[in-house]
Amino acid sequence: MTDTNRGVVYLGPGKVEVQDLEFPKLELEEQNHRPLQHGVILKVIATNIGGSDQHMVRGRTTAPPELTLGHEITGEVIEVGRDVEFIKQGDLVSVPFNIACGRCRNCKAGNAGVCENVNPARAGAAYGYVDMGGWHGGQARYVTVPYADWNLLKFPDRDQAMAKIRDLAMLSDIFPTGYHGAYTAGVGNGSTVYVAGAGPVGLASAASAQLLGAAVVIVGDMNAQRLAQARSFGCETIDLSQHDNLPEQIEQILGTPEVDAAVDCVGFEARGHGADGSQQEQPATVLNSLMTLTRSAGKLGIPGLYVTGDPGAPTEDAKVGTLGIRIGLGWAKSQSFTTGQCPVMRYNRQLMMAILNDKVQIARNVNATVIPLDKAPEGYQEFDKGAAKKFVLDPHGMVDAGSTFAKPANVPTQRVQNISVLEPKTREATSISEAFGRANQLRGEAARLIVAGDYEAAVDLGREALEVISPTIGPAEGEKIRPVELPRIQQAALLFGEVAFAYTLLGQTENATELLNQAQALIEHARQLIPTASAAVCFHGRSTYDPEGRCALIPPCPSSP
Repeated sequence: MTDTNRGVVYLGPGKVEVQDLEFPKLELEEQNHRPLQHGVILKVIATNIGGSDQHMVRGRTTAPPELTLGHEITGEVIEVGRDVEFIKQGDLVSVPFNIACGRCRNCKAGNAGVCENVNPARAGAAYGYVDMGGWHGGQARYVTVPYADWNLLKFPDRDQAMAKIRDLAMLSDIFPTGYHGAYTAGVGNGSTVYVAGAGPVGLASAASAQLLGAAVVIVGDMNAQRLAQARSFGCETIDLSQHDNLPEQIEQILGTPEVDAAVDCVGFEARGHGADGSQQEQPATVLNSLMTLTRSAGKLGIPGLYVTGDPGAPTEDAKVGTLGIRIGLGWAKSQSFTTGQCPVMRYNRQLMMAILNDKVQIARNVNATVIPLDKAPEGYQEFDKGAAKKFVLDPHGMVDAGSTFAKPANVPTQRVQNISVLEPKTREATSISEAFGRANQLRGEAARLIVAGDYEAAVDLGREALEVISPTIGPAEGEKIRPVELPRIQQAALLFGEVAFAYTLLGQTENATELLNQAQALIEHARQLIPTASAAVCFHGRSTYDPEGRCALIPPCPSSP
């Protein structure tokens, strides 16, 4: 190869730098020149900054200087080892952050996070991470991936994958990890769920809980921007810097001080609760609070990272991972805990299909934000300050080129024109599922823009989404609205309300009112034609509530507290 390699290198606490690196080889020098003819070399398309990386950069692990960072990798195969059978040059793939052989006892049992053959020191390995076998990190232009036939998830269609690359980039870690937390906590249809932490993994876990059918998802954090991001896709939130009695806050939302399932997406750098407690680290706070508020015989999913070596811990015990956990409380309540690395391959294929078929907009929910590889140090700094973003590094400029939302149209905001969704029409060639998939993508980007404070651009994207779905709502020529139309009518009305919310943020209350009137007319029309529509959901949804819990729309929502 004539191209050069560059990557993000850890230099010491608080210091990372993008440096020139050797081009990857199909061997691992750190393990006595271990041959990797079962591996491939990838051109990295997207690689993310994660909370686990941030623990190292803060100096909260025993990571040595000169470690190449990065374990969340999506890329294109450019070189194939002699022993690779099924992965081909040119394939676009997602790389699970767990490195696994596919041959050992644990891998065969589906526990790829603790493979016995990839780390001489202990079970389990990962790219670019402390004590994980010395494998080179993927926050780089190129990287080696071993055991390619076993580890890599191939995307079925290149063009489709590039159109959804921001979402698919979440498959290497945070989406499966968040899902693993929710799944192992026992989340299912009708569950009430508490997620501790509104960082990217917490947001991914909250989105996963919704995907699994949760009735209510509550997210707790101390960062107002991150809590706003959680509310942007329908979560209830609790500001833990203001309240030290978590069960009491849960009771205000649910009417009972406990939940069915709880997920720890914080880990060992947890802080206390309340105005005073939140000012200092209390590593066992999250685990103890989850045992308190989870029902008897409930489950706790614990994807949050806990370590055996933390030089920056507040106590000597905590420095070696000994925390003040009330295990007696969990035992008395017959609770179950699931800890450890997420076995990514247990979930990533199904989650890929959910993304490709528009069942989830994970990039929107975690506020995926693309930056060039050379801007990684700035991304680490902003993330460390609590940015409500998931930074995606773009080493080759391919994410912006391929993503649906790389360059949203910037058209001037105009006075609202009526967008009719009730008149009979001839269906266009675009399928209903394609139209709603596109509209949901636009809606997701609009929500991200609202969180970022770009209300005018959010309005523009929201109106574009309305125009995309308007030909698919209501009766076709010669037909009446049928019950099968109701979910799409409700979704359209929800979208009307969300665009109206963006107008209120711009101070354009007249435009907001016009859109709300159209949404109300849409729901009322459906109720008249379909008796079962009387149970229709609130037409603009809880995602439009302001930070104080009041409905921000005009007129106020009848269900506003």
